[in-house]
Amino acid sequence: MAVKYFQNGFLSLSGKAILKLTDISLDLQVDSDELSSFDNFPWKEYASTGMGWTASASGIMTDDATELSKWSTEVGNITGATNGFLLLESVKSGLEFNFIIKIDSTNYQTGNCILNSISVSGALGTKMTYSLSITGSGALTKSVS
Repeated sequence: MAVKYFQNGFLSLSGKAILKLTDISLDLQVDSDELSSFDNFPWKEYASTGMGWTASASGIMTDDATELSKWSTEVGNITGATNGFLLLESVKSGLEFNFIIKIDSTNYQTGNCILNSISVSGALGTKMTYSLSITGSGALTKSVS
């Protein structure tokens, strides 16, 4: 079995890359209810009742849309890029974002999401970094571009 590496990831709004993700932690949760009965004693049985996903990510913020465009050219459903600092205003407006992770050339995981929190930091004369907490809104699905 081949080892899979995180190759690329973006947060986008209206098809335009806002942030490039440089590291990511993705969690998929499955809710379940116990259905055990005397017929299956001593084993327990469960049924899936729902799914959800969350993620945390961090990276470098940029106000250079051309830099994001260079990163996003290999992701088919990104149609351009925009200033990463617009994210702060978008979060305050409660907008829903699109989350894209490239696992390999045939496996992208995508889904809509909301940002629970964002932290931006930087020192004088250095690039600003961010960290985010993300909650999925609906399914996280596999796509090929």
